Parts: sequence; structure tokens; C-alpha cells
Amino acid sequence: MRAHSDAILAMDYHAPRRNIITVSKDQTIRLWDMQTPDQLVEFTCAIDIPTCVSAHPVLPFFAAGFKCGKLGIFEMERLV
Repeated sequence: MRAHSDAILAMDYHAPRRNIITVSKDQTIRLWDMQTPDQLVEFTCAIDIPTCVSAHPVLPFFAAGFKCGKLGIFEMERLV
């Protein structure tokens, strides 16, 4: 079983794909499948800590904000 190794700072649910996206102090962003509770993808952010996440309500995208102030936009279909 996979899990974050530090505190989860934020999470959001993408209803159309039934995915949860989590960001953690362990400097990872993880995408989870709610139907199987399996982890689908894990990103390690070696330079900064992701602090917030927001899934698009319809399209397969999510945004993650970082402690330094940067914002990343991710396309779920390209990740899985």
C-alpha cells in the first residue's frame, strides 16, 4: 500500500474521473483512483513543497500551487 510519508496539506476530488488528488509536506503530488483506492501517479517535487490543489469540475485538469508561489497545471489523461 502506498501513502504519503508526511502531513497531507490539501486534497481535491475530480468527480468525472473519480480521482482524488493530494499534496503533502513529503514534496509529492499523488493521484488516487477512488473506485479501487489505488495510487495512479506520484510526482516528487524536489525543489519545493506543493501546498494546494484544485481539480477542474469537468475537464481532466488540476492545478497545484507551491510554497514559492508557482502554479502548475496538469492534464490527468497524459499522466495515467
